[in-house]
Amino acid sequence: MKAIKINDANMEKINHEISMVQGKARERLVDYSDIVYMVKDIEEKFNIPKKYMDGVVADVDWHSGKLPNAYKYTAYSTRVFLQNKRGNWYLIGVSRSALRQNNKRFDMILPEETIKKLTEKYEAFYA
Repeated sequence: MKAIKINDANMEKINHEISMVQGKARERLVDYSDIVYMVKDIEEKFNIPKKYMDGVVADVDWHSGKLPNAYKYTAYSTRVFLQNKRGNWYLIGVSRSALRQNNKRFDMILPEETIKKLTEKYEAFYA
């Protein structure tokens, strides 16, 4: 899949890519508005300064969580892969996979440079 910039102009492209993956699924779905909310949530929760966000990749399973023990089937949800490039977020992948059972919505992959800068920032703050 080619990376698609997340903005209102690309809403139709993004929804098309998502619908191709989701197919006839009816539960634990996502759409463009969910992705916009995901981006805002990532920026707020992780509080990484924008200058250090370049290259950050987020693997988001928006519906992760526990299911009742009586649920005997494998639950699937739509996972979204987002990447920040030069201050803009891009959709780089969409998949349908088994629901994460650990309530972990985000898996963040941080480039070495970002980890180094964040470590320096917090060490200076706590020194």
